[in-house]
Amino acid sequence: MHDQGSQLASRTPAKLLQGVMVVALLSPSALATGATDSISPARAAADDLQRVAIVGGSYFFQPDHVVVKAGRPLELAVRVEAGIIPHRFVLETADGGSLADVPINETTKVLRFELPAGKYLFQCPNRLLFFKSHRERGMAGVLEVKE
Repeated sequence: MHDQGSQLASRTPAKLLQGVMVVALLSPSALATGATDSISPARAAADDLQRVAIVGGSYFFQPDHVVVKAGRPLELAVRVEAGIIPHRFVLETADGGSLADVPINETTKVLRFELPAGKYLFQCPNRLLFFKSHRERGMAGVLEVKE
């Protein structure tokens, strides 16, 4: 005959695992990865400087679609949420040329550009052995520069 204490002890790890999975699925970063494109226009300052804040996390960038005006200075403030996984912010031209490639963490990094009209991919190319890259898992976005 089994006592209730041993039955509870044998179920506890499974119940804990279920609870952790539910919390992970409902966390803001998990919700953000399933979101559709979030388009964010740049804020323009009095000095004509366009400012955009981009926050990364577990396989997402928020916003993942940014629209700015060509011929005006642009300031990208990039950081990631707290976590242990290292990330990078890479901004590329349409032909794959690199405009920026910086490691990012919880401290905001400010990048300044003045870009011609076009679409620029930003992404995190990091990967762990034998796994998909962060970009392949959804950590990518588009910077759209319009006339």
